[in-house]
Amino acid sequence: MKHLKDVSVVFFDADDTIVELSASIGELYSRVANQHSFSLCPNQIDARVREAWNSIRLEYRNEAGGYTTSPEREKAMWLKFIGLLLDDLTLPEARELLYEAVYEEFAYARSRKLKPGIVPFVDYLRNNNYVTGVLSNNDSRIIRLMEDMGLDEKFDHIIPTASIGFKKPSKDCFLRVRELIGLPAHKILYIGDNFETDYLGAKSDGWHALCYNQHARPYELDASDQFTSYSELLAQFKVLRSA
Repeated sequence: MKHLKDVSVVFFDADDTIVELSASIGELYSRVANQHSFSLCPNQIDARVREAWNSIRLEYRNEAGGYTTSPEREKAMWLKFIGLLLDDLTLPEARELLYEAVYEEFAYARSRKLKPGIVPFVDYLRNNNYVTGVLSNNDSRIIRLMEDMGLDEKFDHIIPTASIGFKKPSKDCFLRVRELIGLPAHKILYIGDNFETDYLGAKSDGWHALCYNQHARPYELDASDQFTSYSELLAQFKVLRSA
């Protein structure tokens, strides 16, 4: 952790790093459907999530287009994903209303729960004068989600990548954020759960990076570049600050 001694800014990924889904996608979708007098089977939806995601993953990433994005593109992609899961389960006349409601559901606290130990760790950072931020490939809903969860006051910056025009892991994404905050890369740490999108993406622009490897996946990473719990990371930061 000594290589993080000069860090003064800590950015986080959002989904699966700060928060995670409070229920399965099928359960969340069916709950919204029930609110609009439609009945959907959660298990039937969950059974097709992987196939649906894999069918649009490359288009969503837009690597061929330099990872460029926009708020309009992000929303269109998520509505497409919802349609892949629900088109044959819903009546055509109900789709526009239902799909919009499902999309909006993920901007609210009820769709997520906090990762264990994240709040004490962020509080520690703020109490020790670190600047904190969120940089997420989630679209503008991430801002409303952080507000609804009462987390917005814990972060100095909440940035959906759609607002800056480039998705992670693009170097341009991290470069633009660095220019926004006006600090050199060696002053910034990025924490995320995805090895390619978060860890390698941040490294591509010279940021420090830590991989939140909660499930102890066999990444080819030094132990000092990964952690499995925020309580573990908090203890390491306390040692770093006291050194």
